Amino acid sequence: MVMNARFSGGTRNTGVQSAADCLELCMMTTDCHAVDYSSDADECWVHTDVADLTQTNTAPGYRQYLQLSQCDQGGHQLRHYHRHINVRVSVNRTF
Repeated sequence: MVMNARFSGGTRNTGVQSAADCLELCMMTTDCHAVDYSSDADECWVHTDVADLTQTNTAPGYRQYLQLSQCDQGGHQLRHYHRHINVRVSVNRTF
């Protein structure tokens, strides 16, 4: 997590009450790579285009979370965010 920063671009979602809700929104969004959250503005910017991640802007009050993904031995996708929040999601895929 990076404080006081926001990636360029993304989709703005208003009325998001917490960073956890913002991260959950990312988890529910296909191809989400990162989110920027502001508790002051109650908004969450979801980034599905990796091109958004090439430029970080100074944004007081924002927290920037970049997603890292991997699968565990049971085929469950684990999403790790820079804030050390781990979310387990069932994925029905054959590898």
